[in-house]
Amino acid sequence: MRAIRSAIRPSIRSSFGIDIVDELQALITSLFSAGEQGAIYIPRPIVNGVQSLFQDAAGTTLVTADGDPVGLMIDQSGNGNHATQSMLAARPIYQTDGTLHWLQFDGVSDFMETAAIDFTGTDKMTVVAGLRKLADPSTAILLEHGLPPNYDTLLNAPRRGTSLSYGSDMRDGTSTSTVGVTGFNAPVSSVVTSQMDYSGATIVEQIKIRVNSIAVNNISEGSVVSGNFKEAVLFVGARGSSSLHFEGNVYSIAIRGTETAAPDLARLEQYLAGLSGVTL
Repeated sequence: MRAIRSAIRPSIRSSFGIDIVDELQALITSLFSAGEQGAIYIPRPIVNGVQSLFQDAAGTTLVTADGDPVGLMIDQSGNGNHATQSMLAARPIYQTDGTLHWLQFDGVSDFMETAAIDFTGTDKMTVVAGLRKLADPSTAILLEHGLPPNYDTLLNAPRRGTSLSYGSDMRDGTSTSTVGVTGFNAPVSSVVTSQMDYSGATIVEQIKIRVNSIAVNNISEGSVVSGNFKEAVLFVGARGSSSLHFEGNVYSIAIRGTETAAPDLARLEQYLAGLSGVTL
């Protein structure tokens, strides 16, 4: 199901001074108008003038109030990569304090997934997420593309308990390239960016992580990998349906199957920070 955008989009400003409609549409145009694969998720009942959260995976029951379960979250990028959850017990919960809006993942069973997304035409990926991490288990996954052994961990939260706060890794079938960052132990709100590139000559060129728009404490492990990204399901909040569940709030996610130039990246980080209650 593809979201149908309203022809008339009123200007709606958040308490952080962000024009929710106009700035989002400008970002979508800048990031995806050339056919780039990816997704943007903003867990609000209404986004860009249309209903964007539903209680069931079929999209028949609207999310309207704090505490509603979420079975369908519409992809705002125009690519149709909507995230769903058919099992009631595994649906995250929509929550709002009247200013911020988020999905609450319980760290036990909650996750969402897309249909297979084809990133085989690119060796580069940009991921930006606004989140609040509420726990630091040994490993938790916010975003993963595919399942073992053929998968890329787009964002761990955390990567390794309190010793690696966030991390990403890429795999080419024989080797794994991994980068993590320290110093952001739960509970903590952050805008986390992972820029991934299979063509990089070293591990730290292959994965670059920023927190709140600043590159910090990049710690590398593993080996240089090669190839392209994959065609696979994107999981939000866990590895597959059964392990490494994320505990915390998700305010926003953007995934783009290419490198994102510095001006657009800064603009995207600033926008998602406003949705997440984070000051950059």
